Amino acid sequence: MIPIRIRVYLLIFFSVFLIESVFWRNIVDGLIPAFLSILIIYFLDFKGNIKRPLLRFKEPYIIGNSTEIEYLTPEELEKRLKYRKERENPEERTG
Repeated sequence: MIPIRIRVYLLIFFSVFLIESVFWRNIVDGLIPAFLSILIIYFLDFKGNIKRPLLRFKEPYIIGNSTEIEYLTPEELEKRLKYRKERENPEERTG
């Protein structure tokens, strides 16, 4: 026969063990899909950034009488406007 004190300890241990295991199982069952979905979203976003990394730093501009939208960095825009200004006023360049 098992003494009463040991039976009480075993009963408390197994009840706490079962409650904790059910509790943690529910948490883990919820965290695994959440983690996987966050991981998938991160990789899809990273893949999209690899495909179009240059558009991140370029802004849309319509230059001149054109109807096309061109994506340029600020440096490219400055070069293009400077080249256009020099082409329109060649006497300033010569001196």
